[in-house]
Amino acid sequence: MSITDSIAKSVAEFSAALDAARAELADVAGQISKLEQERSKIEAAQPHTEDIVAVFQNGLDEVKSGFEQQFRSVLNASFVKGANGNNFGDAARAARPGSRRNVLAVAPAKDQRFDRDIIAKDGFPQLNVTALVYFLRGKIADELPDIIDRLCPDARHGMKAADREKAIAEIDGKLSELREKHNALQLDLNAARQAANR
Repeated sequence: MSITDSIAKSVAEFSAALDAARAELADVAGQISKLEQERSKIEAAQPHTEDIVAVFQNGLDEVKSGFEQQFRSVLNASFVKGANGNNFGDAARAARPGSRRNVLAVAPAKDQRFDRDIIAKDGFPQLNVTALVYFLRGKIADELPDIIDRLCPDARHGMKAADREKAIAEIDGKLSELREKHNALQLDLNAARQAANR
């Protein structure tokens, strides 16, 4: 084989290797793109009924915490004498025989009010909706799964949060490997191009 033929053969082999590297790089890039699209679909998938119920249960838990904070403040301000003597005598008078207070009309402190607290109007007693929900939260929690399932039946076929997290974690693992491979291929291809231009 002549030197010319040998060079031509080397050039052809090198060119074929570059083409193969480009093809592999394009294939990996395609896999990455496909997985990214799949990940986006999973992220956007509608939630399952159980997760919707959990969202509203979290709201009930917030109400529980909020009302207990409000009520604790009211109890201590009304029925407990402060360490410095504040409220002296008022605490005893507040709980004298015959005294009465409406727990649903407990007025929270201004800095503890929620938007759901309804303030008295036109002479009617104030109704603290936080207090009302607090005492009804067990019944509300019991009804939530049924009413959400009945009014939003499509959610039965939604994706549960745990399944979503698992699927995304699996895709992220694959994406990490593919991106690492893509970067390595790109570096190899760049090095080959530089070698060819010498």
